[in-house]
Parts: sequence; C-alpha cells; structure tokens
Amino acid sequence: MDAYDDRLVPGAFGQHNTGATCYFNSFWQMLIGCPAFTRGVLQNADYLRGSATGAAVVNFVTAYASSEAACGRPADGVEFGSTLVLHALTKDLATRRPHVCFGGGQESASEALIHLLDMMEPQFTTDHVTDGSAIKSTASPITRLFLHRFRCDVHCRKCGNLVSNTTDYAVNFNLFHFDQLRVQPANAADFSKAVRLQASMTEDYRCPACPCTTCGATPVEGKCPTCRAPAAKTTAFRIYNLTMVPEIVLCMFNLYDGFGGAHRARYFPEHLEFPACGGGLLVFRIVGQVEHSGALSGGHYWARGLRADGRVYLLNDTGVSPASFAPTANTYIVAYHYVGCEGKDESESPG
Repeated sequence: MDAYDDRLVPGAFGQHNTGATCYFNSFWQMLIGCPAFTRGVLQNADYLRGSATGAAVVNFVTAYASSEAACGRPADGVEFGSTLVLHALTKDLATRRPHVCFGGGQESASEALIHLLDMMEPQFTTDHVTDGSAIKSTASPITRLFLHRFRCDVHCRKCGNLVSNTTDYAVNFNLFHFDQLRVQPANAADFSKAVRLQASMTEDYRCPACPCTTCGATPVEGKCPTCRAPAAKTTAFRIYNLTMVPEIVLCMFNLYDGFGGAHRARYFPEHLEFPACGGGLLVFRIVGQVEHSGALSGGHYWARGLRADGRVYLLNDTGVSPASFAPTANTYIVAYHYVGCEGKDESESPG
C-alpha cells in the first residue's frame, strides 16, 4: 500500500453548488483529499477514459495535480470540477443503469461513492450488472483503494457449532452498531478494535446443524429430511472480522432514522491502528469529514478536509475557512488514509 503523500493533495478551494449538489461537493472534497485516489486516477488515466465519468475524473484530477491548486491557488475552472464530474456521472447512469434513480436532487453522499466507482469503470467491464446498489467490480484499480474484506462466522448458541463461514467485501465501514456497544470507544485502540471486530446476535436463526426437535434428524436445506418440519429457531452469534484493509478507510455513521434509530458520532480518533499479519501496526490518519443537517430527503452537506499546507479547512460549497476535525451531531462520514506500518514487516491484512 502507498502511504499518505501531501504532494498529491490540493490546496483549499471551494466548489460551486449548481442546485442541490452540496452532497456531491462535500463528498468530492473528501475524496480529493486522499492522495491514493489521485495517484490511482493518474496511474490508470488511459483505462479510466473508457467511460465519460472516468474521463471527467481524470480531467479534474489532472487539472489540480498539475496546476497551482496544489499550492492553494485553484486553476481556472477547478471550482466547477465536481459539477462536471457529477454531470458525467448522472449521464452515464441514465444510459448504463436506466433503472437507477440518482442525481435529480439531494442525494446520499455514501451512495454517490458506489455509483462513482461503478461509472468510472469502462462500460464493457460492468454492463452485465443490473444491481444499482452493490460493488460492481472488486478488480477495479480505483475500487480497490476503498475495498476491505471481512469474514463472517456464525455460531449457534444451542449446539455450539460454527455453522457458517463466509467472506465478503465492502467499500464503506458501517459503524451503525456502535450505539449497541456496552462501552463506547473513547480512545484510538478501542475505536480501531470496534471497527475491525464486530458482533451481533439474532434470536430467530434456523441452525442447519441442530437436530430436528421432533425426530432427531439433521436438517437439509432448512428442513428435516424425515418429517419435513422446518429447522427449529435458535439464537446465533455473528462475528465479523476484518481480514484486509485498503489505503482509504471510510467510516459511516447513520444520521437518519432506521436501523434502530439515528446513530451519532460521539467520538472518533485522529488515527486508526490495525494489527498487520507480519507484525506491527498499520496506521491511518484522518483526512476528511462529511457532515449533514436535515432529513434523508433534504438538508445540507458540507465537509472538513486536510489540505496540502497541513491545515484542516471547513469546505462548505464555495466557502473556505479554517477548522478542525471533531465529532458533531452532523457527522456522516469520516475518511482515514494509510500513512505507514509501525513495527515489523508491512502487510495489507490485519491480524
């Protein structure tokens, strides 16, 4: 993994809101503060130009990476950069994913990431996919900058067996479970552990290993092969264990009602630390923060971002002012970037 490099981070500048586009402005301000994203776009420019969205991203990144924007003075037209990218994104979605409703007004900043990663890919690699809400390609050079892998183990409380073991991928770390923790993370070590190791319980699980309560036979495909009775409900524990981390870690806090209520960011640290397989710690620093006020269908988004001069700025559409990273009732997304491995040999996978 490539460490944080401030030479690939722009100076602070605003983005024009051309009509309910604050969600994309804030998301984009967070994204361009991640040097791994800039490096990935520049290294894969020819490949990304295979789509209109990819070409728009390449043009914007090339403009600020090769201009005075990196020194804090934006190049001509760079303030409309997010507008041009969003225009290409919505046009691509209308053509390649006509069933997806996105871009007609205020949208979710987290959903914007999924669609952007999808539409940055050349059409021939993704046009067979019809799901508009999932990761389209784990092999994408840009998606892999955000892609983490986790293992889900399901343990049955009744029989004590490990009854399921699956591996999955995601680009967002959903931290909705934090409100269910008995003790809220109050330091970097506890927060990092809560991100990489999650547990949940369900009381209506039908265990495939528990014998039938009627005749004692082992269920097959959720039913007893003898009396055809469904597998009995029991309690199961799901353990989610992070097994691979990317350069960019996006931590999501649910601001909206649902998932048991609205969950707020009470605390997040300046650094994350994950154990590496070869020993030592993979260290990440906070580089961006997206905030939102209002309801799911409306309101306003803004961002806080670390810029090339080492300072944090409040980036509210065209407004730019000094700020700092801090948990607030409006915190929606927090972005961390890999900075290096402390200790033994570096590895991309946590232990």
